[in-house]
Amino acid sequence: SAYSVAEAQLILSEHDDISFILLDMVMETQNAGLQLVRWIRETLRNQLVRIILRTGQPGLAPEDEIILNYEINDYKSKSDLTIQKLSLTVVNALRSYRDLVSLENKRKSLELALDHTLRIQRLKSSHSIHEHIPGIFISLADDSDTSYDTINFFLTGYQNGEIQVLRTSPNWENFRGASLQDVLAHLNKSELF
Repeated sequence: SAYSVAEAQLILSEHDDISFILLDMVMETQNAGLQLVRWIRETLRNQLVRIILRTGQPGLAPEDEIILNYEINDYKSKSDLTIQKLSLTVVNALRSYRDLVSLENKRKSLELALDHTLRIQRLKSSHSIHEHIPGIFISLADDSDTSYDTINFFLTGYQNGEIQVLRTSPNWENFRGASLQDVLAHLNKSELF
């Protein structure tokens, strides 16, 4: 809870993972809530948090004007906000935030994969290329907490007249340098996929 714009700004500055704000339009002044909305979107540059503006005096600021001029996600009159409507509003805000965070994580993953791909294009030696390919796998993993140690992979290349394992994840390190045929002989199909 915050009882002023300054308190709200402090909380939002310290916590970038707040999913939604139930915001009163009237706080210290008649439009302090709207000033906070502008600060969140323009100064803090937080587009993810869902802002639900509520007011006890809808005549002061008509809904259509507020929605068009401020980047809020919902506008509720206090007199219309029953417990059931509030519950549904919160559920919708949480779902919307979850979806936006997921999209943002995917965007960041694609940027990382693109960065690794561009680095690979600039490399000349196949050894250097094999060093960067794991980064692409990691950046495309769905779980943003995925680490190099949790991804299983091996990269092969043609060497000494046969296909050999050139690079592996740490838990498959004992296969490095082995022929692909030997590796497949030791692993059953369910372990590979």
